[in-house]
Amino acid sequence: IAEFGAAHVVMATGSKWRADGVGRATDRPIPVDSSVQALSPDDIMDGVPVKNGPVLAYDDDHYYMGSVIAEKLARQGFEVVIATPAAEISAFTANTLELARVVKRLDECGVALRTHSVLARVEGGEAQLIHPYTGRTQQLTVASVVMVTSRVANDTLFYSLQAYMEQEAGNKILTVGRVGDCLAPAAIFQAVYTGHKYARDFEEAAEATVAKRERVGLE
Repeated sequence: IAEFGAAHVVMATGSKWRADGVGRATDRPIPVDSSVQALSPDDIMDGVPVKNGPVLAYDDDHYYMGSVIAEKLARQGFEVVIATPAAEISAFTANTLELARVVKRLDECGVALRTHSVLARVEGGEAQLIHPYTGRTQQLTVASVVMVTSRVANDTLFYSLQAYMEQEAGNKILTVGRVGDCLAPAAIFQAVYTGHKYARDFEEAAEATVAKRERVGLE
């Protein structure tokens, strides 16, 4: 910044997956004792060694990631169960016309499917799943659980630069903005939208009305 003089800074530093189970169905960390390995999708993609199965892929994200993780582990030879609080596996993929293909692919890989299943705790090598409507519980033997639940923004640098701009930078930093998952973790198309919108609105006053629509009056 010092080299280029005054600058506008926009952060696109992404996000990371939580490994504690906090998601849509559970707003507190899910208890997992030391007998079971708790992992995130980032751990799987980074090549962290997984204990021998069974492996539970707990999907409270409802898009493609849960099924991707389950398929990856199944193809590596693990016994895999995918469980979700939703009524469908990877439920959001119904909107992208992928749901039938996703379920068929998992079935072909030998992945066991569990819907209407909220993960309550993992203790002594057993995962407790609760039906969200009936309260009925079932126990599942697991060695590892992958929490595909929610993500947190990588926004530490954003807030550090913002504080630097306000306290010390003077004219070195004019504005600090953020786009994509750094603003709010979401799907890829939403990250593309926020980047596109930031570029279009750059150095222009934001309109009071975000979305305009025609109101039709009938007489």
